[in-house]
Order: sequence, then structure tokens, then C-alpha cells
Amino acid sequence: MKADLSDLKAQFDWAEAHPVEARRMAEAGRAVEAETSTVEAYDAHYERVMRALAAPGTCGRRLANP
Repeated sequence: MKADLSDLKAQFDWAEAHPVEARRMAEAGRAVEAETSTVEAYDAHYERVMRALAAPGTCGRRLANP
């Protein structure tokens, strides 16, 4: 979906026409959210950020996933 939601109608129409795929995508999104919204997940993320910011020469570089 576009950030400005200009394709919202088209995305909705697709989901209506493909209910099995849409449900699978929604369930996968919920699973990721459940896994990444725990206190432990937040702690691990902020620890990675703080370590990256503390490392020499990393100012302004994009952080990589572990």
C-alpha cells in the first residue's frame, strides 16, 4: 500500500477478491507483531541501537539486523 493511501481502494478490492491470501497475510502480520512487540523484543532492539551508536564510525549509517 502506498504511504499516501492513493491505492487503498485497489488494495481493498484485491483483498475482497482473494480472501484466502488476504487472511494468510493478515495472520502473518499479526504473528510478526506479537513476536516483535514484547518487552524482550523492544529491549533487544534498543540494545542493538545503542551498541551501534556507541561503535566508532557508525554515526549516520543504517543499522543492520542481527
